[in-house]
This record gives sequence, structure tokens and C-alpha cells, in this order.
Amino acid sequence: MRTACSALLVCCGLAAPAALANDLANITLFGQDYRVQRFNYSTVAWADPFAPGFDLNLIEVEGAHWLGNDRLLLSTDSGDNLLSVKNWVIEVELTRDGSGEITGLRYVRTVVANDPNDPAYGGFDLSPCGITVNTSNAGLAAGGDLIIGDSEANGVRGYALLDGADLGGFSGGAANPSFDDCEYVPANDLLYTINEDDFRLVSFTTSGDFVTSTPIPGLTALNPAARPGSPKGLVYLPDSPVVPASIRRAGGTLLVTIDNGNPGLQAFDLDGNVLATEPLTNEPINGGSSLLDQGAGCTRQLRLESAAFDPATGTLFLVNEGNLLTCSGFFVLTPLGDGCPADFNGDGFLDFFDLDAFVACFEGEGCPDGRDSDYNGDGFTDFFDLDAYIAEFEAGC
Repeated sequence: MRTACSALLVCCGLAAPAALANDLANITLFGQDYRVQRFNYSTVAWADPFAPGFDLNLIEVEGAHWLGNDRLLLSTDSGDNLLSVKNWVIEVELTRDGSGEITGLRYVRTVVANDPNDPAYGGFDLSPCGITVNTSNAGLAAGGDLIIGDSEANGVRGYALLDGADLGGFSGGAANPSFDDCEYVPANDLLYTINEDDFRLVSFTTSGDFVTSTPIPGLTALNPAARPGSPKGLVYLPDSPVVPASIRRAGGTLLVTIDNGNPGLQAFDLDGNVLATEPLTNEPINGGSSLLDQGAGCTRQLRLESAAFDPATGTLFLVNEGNLLTCSGFFVLTPLGDGCPADFNGDGFLDFFDLDAFVACFEGEGCPDGRDSDYNGDGFTDFFDLDAYIAEFEAGC
């Protein structure tokens, strides 16, 4: 039976406060300079359904997805290490101070809870290694519901984002027998998945039809003698001025996180061609010291299991898998320099012509090249986008 503070992981029923940011050294990726902050996502806590009065901590995050409006989905398949439900997808929110600085993460709600040993929680092992949202009007989880990349069944499963209702799914079959992350791409209406064991990027229609499979070379793209690392996380970067120019492509870009001994980032176009590779250690042949400081308490190599991207600001979120309550790094990379997302018409000035251009785009009268009306990147055009744009316009650049 669980006792108070069992395994020193769940304590006293009080949610842990959000950790303040650790400001780290800036980093340059794909030609773009970023400010780097690190948060400890294991401070996120919520009520344990098996132990009233106790809280669970978020550990060993596997998947991430940006919802917009400072909200993200995060997933874990390690809740059983806390003697509770094994698989979780939760919604979290970035907390901010009065100046708008990000100060941490807080739990908002549970979207999916699943356990292989409890019929009340499905009775099968979901293992949510990847999470994405199908914003199209067709296929699995159409209309803005959740798709989970299931590493246990090597397929995907849909769930209602509102109440977690099971929507069924499909297998990766011979095309992808080793599922990890997944990402829906609205530009071509395809679901991209990672075949971890075979180092491949595999795409399907949202109805489950196989489309194509292309290699993920990892760090061998820089040197054939390098350890390739292992592909884990996958995130879509739209064709937008907030994406680094060196990897921006028509239709958008796919960014893969590489871990397991030689961490890095690798960018692909939508046809699966490698655009650029960035090592994340000081020794990209065999893997060295991490370029992202994990803190004094972490002695493991960087293991970036997932990533998310805010298309309104160009902010990149990189999430380390962690080990119970250690190495639980949630890295926030905020672009630095002359970029200005509110310069909607891209003429280099922030003025009322930008406001006019956004309103015209929002009302369906046409958008500037590379821009669209989904300003907050949640997959929908609504008044939240208008609010987000006006807030950035008024804040200036």
C-alpha cells in the first residue's frame, strides 16, 4: 500500500510550486540566437486518483505539443513509478510574472489517464511517446482532437481533447514497427511519425494509409564516423518569418530531436530531405558535454524526448526525459535579434499597416506570404488569435 511520501516522490497533498527559471548561456541554432531558460517540470503536480490527499509529480516526460495561449500538452508513461496510473497526458500552462517573463509551469487538467492493469483506465498499455492534434476536418481525431503515438502498440490512437473519450486508432504496420513521436502537418494533411529503431521518418494519412518513409541520419549527417544518436521528438515549424531562415521552407519544416549518447537537432523539409543538423554537445562525434546546462543534480547525458514550438513568437521548447525527479529539464529557447512577429506584412516596420494586414488576413481577405490568421498556433482561427496579435502589436518590438 502507498504510505505518506512513498518513495519520497509524493508528499503531503500540496502541489509543488512552479520553479523559477534558471537563465542559461545563450545558444545559436540554425543561425538563430536564442535566450535559454530551464525549468524543472517535476514541480508540476496534481491529485493522485489512487491516494486521496496526495499529489503526483510529473516525471519522465515523453511527448509535448503546443496548444497556444501559453498552454501545452505533456505526456508520460512512468506514473507507475509513483505507484499510480501509468500513462498520462496532461495540459499545463506557462506561468508569467507582471512583466510577462515566464516563471514556470502549472497543471491545468488531465486529458487522458490510462493503465494496463486497471479496466477503469482502459486496461491496456497506451505508452504515449508522441502527442499531436489533428486540426483537419477528416481522419482520426478530426476537428482538433488528440492523436497519441503509442510505443507499446506501435501505432496511433485518437482521444477527444475535451473529455478523453477513446476514438480508436491504427497500427503503423510494417512501415513503422517502432513508434516514437508523431506530428500532424496541416500544410499537406499528413501525420508524420518516427520509427526509432530503423531511424526513419514515416508519414501516413490521417486515416492510416502509409505514404512514405525516409531516413533520419542523425549526427552521421555531419560526419559518417559519428554516433548517430536516436531520433525521439518531432515538431512542425510552419513557413513563417519566426522560423530560422536557414531551415525555413515552403510548407514548413520538421524538427527532430536526437538523443541516446549523441544529442542534437535535425531539420527536414516535408519530403524528408535533411536541411541542417545541430549537435548539442561539445563533441559531436561520440557525444560530449551538453550545450544545454542540465543543472548540478543531473549526471545523465541530455535526452531530448520531445519538442514544441510557438509559431506566434518562434519560441522553441525542448523537453528532457528525466529520471524520476532528476534531469527534468524543460528548456525554453526564445529567439533574440531583430525578429518581430507583429511586423505582419514583413516590411521591417511595425505600424498600422501591419494591423490592417492582420485584420484582413483574419477576416479571410488574404494574408501576406508566409503568414496566416492562426496567430497563436493552436490550429484554429478565432478571437484568441486577434487578442494575441493585438497584445504583441501593442507591446512593440
